[in-house]
Amino acid sequence: MIKYPSPLLLILLTVLLFLSGCVTGLEKAESSPETVQLGAPEPSAETVTVDLLKGKKWKYEDSGKDLGTAWKEINFDDDDWDSGPAPLGYSDDDIATEINFGLDEKQKQITSYFRTEFQIPENQKVTTVRAKLRCDDGAIVYLNGKEVIRNNLPEKGVNYKTHAVEIVSGEQEKAYQDYDIDGGAVRSGRNVLAVEMHQRGPTSSDLIFDLKMEAGLKPVPKTTKNVGSRSGARLFKRGKIKKPADWTAFKTFPRKASSG
Repeated sequence: MIKYPSPLLLILLTVLLFLSGCVTGLEKAESSPETVQLGAPEPSAETVTVDLLKGKKWKYEDSGKDLGTAWKEINFDDDDWDSGPAPLGYSDDDIATEINFGLDEKQKQITSYFRTEFQIPENQKVTTVRAKLRCDDGAIVYLNGKEVIRNNLPEKGVNYKTHAVEIVSGEQEKAYQDYDIDGGAVRSGRNVLAVEMHQRGPTSSDLIFDLKMEAGLKPVPKTTKNVGSRSGARLFKRGKIKKPADWTAFKTFPRKASSG
């Protein structure tokens, strides 16, 4: 008489074969993952030069008052300042925005203040920064509150009454001086330039200020993620198959004695 396996044994073998197939599938997925780029395609890694101040207007304070040091900081409130395009100043033919020098031509205000801002995209890295400064007579340029240019002024002890070191006249008034600026002073997002202009003396005939600035920008590489053999697939942590508590009970099955 032919003896068939116990139904319980058949069920157990079926479950074990099913679990073995699931584990094998996970091992194959883990051993050969595909790297999938998430989001938009990677932009060109080429560095481009951008004119940071093109079309910008400058805010200016020409009252002759002592503004201390807070005026050059990035979060200073300059909403009540007047504004206009560069070049700014007075008593020169190519001035785009004329500012005041006070009520007495023989006692002109020594210091005037200027501010503007520009943006750096979050996905761009600054590689180089170059500036061109035109000033009559002296200037200090701050970027986000940090001094980056000093022209024709003493190294120390500068305040709103400090005179420029030398007189700027003739063709020098039209010349632009080149400066390389540390790119680390530029931040992602909003940046503020602040400039204090100083005259050689109270009888100086004119004031001229203009600033041009370019930056080399390079795209920040996008990160990639390993997401398995399918985009968006979820991989579950493989666990060990636990043996039944009484595993020996399933190793051997006693045969019933034949009745015939």
